[in-house]
Amino acid sequence: MDKTVKVCVSGGAGYLASFLVKQLLVRGYTVHATLRTLGDASKVGLLQGLQLDHHQAAGSRLKLFEADIYRADEFGAAIEGCEFVVHMATPLQHYAHNSQDYIHSKTVAEKEVLSYNGKGIEVVSLACGLVGGDTIQSSMAESMGVLISQATNDGSSYKVLRVLEDLLAKVPIAHIQDVTEAHIFSMENSHINGRFIEDTRRETSWGSRKLEDLGFQYKCDAEKIIEDSLLCAKRLGNII
Repeated sequence: MDKTVKVCVSGGAGYLASFLVKQLLVRGYTVHATLRTLGDASKVGLLQGLQLDHHQAAGSRLKLFEADIYRADEFGAAIEGCEFVVHMATPLQHYAHNSQDYIHSKTVAEKEVLSYNGKGIEVVSLACGLVGGDTIQSSMAESMGVLISQATNDGSSYKVLRVLEDLLAKVPIAHIQDVTEAHIFSMENSHINGRFIEDTRRETSWGSRKLEDLGFQYKCDAEKIIEDSLLCAKRLGNII
């Protein structure tokens, strides 16, 4: 893989996206990261202040673009010249009257994008479940909060966890390091396409061996995900 290629990451300052942007830059890629507005100093500063290996800055290999997900035509400039597009941006406003409406919309959207496989582009969809372990943001992500809600005594987040457990029997979890590595792995192996569930190997199977069968190796088990999440929460002040 030629590491001089360009990768567009939408929603570049988000929890997963910002971590991915850093990992791509560390590997030598040029990254086009989109933000809803370049006037948000905190998000611009987060990305421009990324420290890579040996305290190197991102420099000219990081380019920021203003693009609002509600205005699809704004993404053209960011995508132009990129070999890969990692779509992580999500609408900020959800007016669904019930959770089924939201779930239905996500399912329809995913089926639509996967339908483009083999039509001039290759599409990979990675379903992550709850992601924890670390963050480069200044506050803890909601998914990590749900994951360690018992330790932080966060009643509202714990209710979300219980609902997920009641609904799914087992909640798929993954370390953010493995999640970002899986995205890069999918980019660097052109034969990969379709839908995959990212989840550490546990007793109840969710089809999460599909990536492993293609050569991807998870580095973090469930114990490390929880342990790193607690350390991250302590660093951010969520746990005393």
